[in-house]
Amino acid sequence: MATTALPKNTKGIFFILSLLSLFYVASSWITDDQLTVIKEMISVSKRYLQHQKAQEMYIRTTASKLLDLISSLTDKDQLEKLKTELKKAVQEANRLKKKMGIIFYPS
Repeated sequence: MATTALPKNTKGIFFILSLLSLFYVASSWITDDQLTVIKEMISVSKRYLQHQKAQEMYIRTTASKLLDLISSLTDKDQLEKLKTELKKAVQEANRLKKKMGIIFYPS
């Protein structure tokens, strides 16, 4: 099973980036360039959180489908159905990896 190299505690990362942004703002006079950098940091953090949520939802859905199939295995036809679903899951994971730049490491 593959795992992602992305951190699990995304709320913590967003909180830290927000605090750093606030500290940066409070400790200096804000110029337009600095304000642009802060906005970009917040935007990147939000996109990262959205990406993380989508990835976790996909993983949960796939795991649920696989557990349902495994629990219902009683003959070779159902085993072939499970193999087909596993192949689909691997193909979808590879598609997401290419689309979103996710780095998977073998466990």
